[in-house]
Amino acid sequence: MGPPVVGSCINLFRAEWLTTLMWLISALGDGVVIPVVIVVISAALFYKKDKVFAFTLALAPLAGQIVKSLLKNFYQIPRPGVFGCQVLTTAVDRYSFPSGHTIFYTIFFGLIAYYCVKHFTDLRAKIGLIVAALLILLVGYSRIYLGAHWYLDILGGYVVGGAILLVSILVYKYIQGVKNV
Repeated sequence: MGPPVVGSCINLFRAEWLTTLMWLISALGDGVVIPVVIVVISAALFYKKDKVFAFTLALAPLAGQIVKSLLKNFYQIPRPGVFGCQVLTTAVDRYSFPSGHTIFYTIFFGLIAYYCVKHFTDLRAKIGLIVAALLILLVGYSRIYLGAHWYLDILGGYVVGGAILLVSILVYKYIQGVKNV
């Protein structure tokens, strides 16, 4: 399967300040940051007696990473750098489809947005929802901008992440319902 042609390289639309911003947005989904953030927030939720959501927040991104690995190995689509696009970031995975960052952000920040809307009625709910939505949207653009992914990798990441997010919320609600009976 070859690379998508439309929107494949965006080398002409780069600026130093934007590159820095895109790198920072993307860095939230890299290596050491992910486990630390998940452990800290899950521990805080566990401490606040919301154990089911703490486990959901810890396990859903893990499910996303498993599905991502399976899909990358199945499709084996090369990253844009193989086709001459300028790459401004290093990628751990050899293959590009689907975007692991997009899957992670959709699941993790989607769950954070869900939690904020479900548990807060004040400004915190709105801020949590807006920040989560912005990060979810911006990570997709950042991964294309940095040359790590094709646009179809991003769309695939949103679909996979959205499906896992939906299933995670449904399982959480089901367990909460059973627990409260």
